Amino acid sequence: MIQRPAANMIIDTIQRVISIASGRRKTVLIVALNLIFPIAYVIRLSPTVLARLTPQTQKKVEKHKTFLKLPLEVSEAKIGDKPIALGEQFDGNVDWLKGLKVKVRNKSDKTITWASIFFWFPETRQTGPTMIEQFFIGQRSEMKTSNPPLELKAGEEMELALESHFDSIKRLIQSRGRLDEVNDVDIEVSEVMFDDGTLYSGDNIWKPNPDTTSPHKWLKSGPYLRRP
Repeated sequence: MIQRPAANMIIDTIQRVISIASGRRKTVLIVALNLIFPIAYVIRLSPTVLARLTPQTQKKVEKHKTFLKLPLEVSEAKIGDKPIALGEQFDGNVDWLKGLKVKVRNKSDKTITWASIFFWFPETRQTGPTMIEQFFIGQRSEMKTSNPPLELKAGEEMELALESHFDSIKRLIQSRGRLDEVNDVDIEVSEVMFDDGTLYSGDNIWKPNPDTTSPHKWLKSGPYLRRP
């Protein structure tokens, strides 16, 4: 079995070849790969190493799987101006997240004034806890934010662009891995606040605790019941 330092040198060299070849004609890239894989076989590189040599171009944007009927739902997604199907693979480059835009729709019968949305990166769990980027829209009374006010009425939609979060996502991913290894994002609506001051969280409705001295700032009002 080839030693790790030698394998890393070979990986770096081959990746440079792929980088050069992929900027040229497709046939050149095919020739380069035909040379690479016999070499990989001879030196017995692991499947993990082989995966690193062939960057994934298939990306996917998913709605978080849940049985809950959420007051705010992801309804559409696109890269730049090109629509993509949620849950299906599509071709994308390394910076694909920068161009990601999603639409969310108010499925409740109230006006939404604030929401917390999680962007999960499932592949990062291979090196530790799953990484997540939080996206807040609107304003919440007990939180300091520079976000503009939000009044998303029942049935209305709004578009969220991930470009403003891209630098933060890039730093997050690169703290433990490589950006070109992220090919999947899972979008979860976490919490939603309404114009009557109530909060949706964990499939329940919560109301502010009138007792300002209590450590519990929210009191459970009951389960969330979404209109059909």
